[in-house]
Amino acid sequence: MKILIKVSGKMTKKVNFLPIAEEAGELKERGHQVVIVHGGGNEITEMLDKLGVQTKFVNGLRVTTKEVLNVVEMVLCGTVNKRLVSTMQEAGVPSIGISGKDGNFIEAEMHDPELGYVGRIKRVNTAIVENILNAGYVPVIAPVGSDRYGNTLNINADTVASHVAGALGVEHLFLITDVPGIIDGSGNIIDTITLDEIDELQSADFIKGGMIPKLQAARNSLMMGTEFVHIINWTGKGSIKGQIMDMARGTTLRRSYSWVM
Repeated sequence: MKILIKVSGKMTKKVNFLPIAEEAGELKERGHQVVIVHGGGNEITEMLDKLGVQTKFVNGLRVTTKEVLNVVEMVLCGTVNKRLVSTMQEAGVPSIGISGKDGNFIEAEMHDPELGYVGRIKRVNTAIVENILNAGYVPVIAPVGSDRYGNTLNINADTVASHVAGALGVEHLFLITDVPGIIDGSGNIIDTITLDEIDELQSADFIKGGMIPKLQAARNSLMMGTEFVHIINWTGKGSIKGQIMDMARGTTLRRSYSWVM
């Protein structure tokens, strides 16, 4: 079974990521193929603040000027990606860090002039990731891609995770974040959402900020064939394995209620 784990920027510090790396190692030992996609928005913002560069978001996506893009690539492909690879090694899990630019892995185009150098994914060429998996390594993927002219594009990490999951035929996609799931207007966690319900849910007042691209990513991944998308927070060892077994935490998105019994 293939499992893709996307960790938010808040989970990429060593102290937070090490137990996730250890669980990824356990899943790998059980014969599963594991892929990691990471964010890094907090550290990008911190670096931009140090440089005196303004941060702006539109519908949960970072407006990326050329100046911002240089920082994005430095933080995501350098600082964060290599820290996660080192942490995976510390956990005893062989891993290789790549970005969407390596091996023409993620082909993209400009998403919207208002957003600047933000990419919309056109194609995922899975050969490089499949080779890494077949060689016994865990790929750790930084969410940047490139267009046909070789320009670097910043891509939302949830979006990257959804497209990679769909292209690889992943059974379980985990979007690990700092909230316990999708929370409705009454403050309750929505435990299950079907593909048909996502479009209606996206227009709800309580869906805002970073949850907007998460829902869009979940919808895209399900449309591409992913069996389950889980939006959960990390509560300790077994968070991922337990969710695969009983789906009792967070929000699980799937194609229909009757699809799995």
